Amino acid sequence: MRDFKTKYVLDGQTYHPHITLYQDHYLIVNLKRVQENLEKVAEKVSQFDIDMHNFSVISVFIFYDAENSAELLNLYHAVLETLHPLREGILTAADRQILADPRVPEKFKQNIQQYAYAFAKESYIPHVSITRLVDYQEAEAAKKLLQAQAMTFTAHELLLTNVGDDGTCNDIYARFQLQS
Repeated sequence: MRDFKTKYVLDGQTYHPHITLYQDHYLIVNLKRVQENLEKVAEKVSQFDIDMHNFSVISVFIFYDAENSAELLNLYHAVLETLHPLREGILTAADRQILADPRVPEKFKQNIQQYAYAFAKESYIPHVSITRLVDYQEAEAAKKLLQAQAMTFTAHELLLTNVGDDGTCNDIYARFQLQS
């Protein structure tokens, strides 16, 4: 990505690779319940494999796509259902900015309005965000430089993290082990 201006590139130190299940903001008074609910979800879910296969582009983001397996979708729905009520309708300044952007598809706007997450419900796209380019017109050219290789890894924990700029994960607050 050296030839392109980016807002971030995954590095495993400042920007941690992850598959987002639900990206949201909560009132401080709800954080204990968020942790308790994630622990309960993790207690009911066994470790499972995730297959990664190719790269895709959505707007200025380059994604490494994960297979939409039943295990991953079940975990996604469990997390969404348990955490969504705790957000209490919070929309951030970034959410409002997306809602005002005429280039954002209407379905993503509806998801942000209802869930504060563009990829909620039927729009869920399991992926690892590799980078965010500054210029969306360069995204396809940048993607072509990446060598897509199939990869499989085992999901063994849920993480509670911050929501950094551009959807990045900079701080890990809590880890919840999935059942082995």
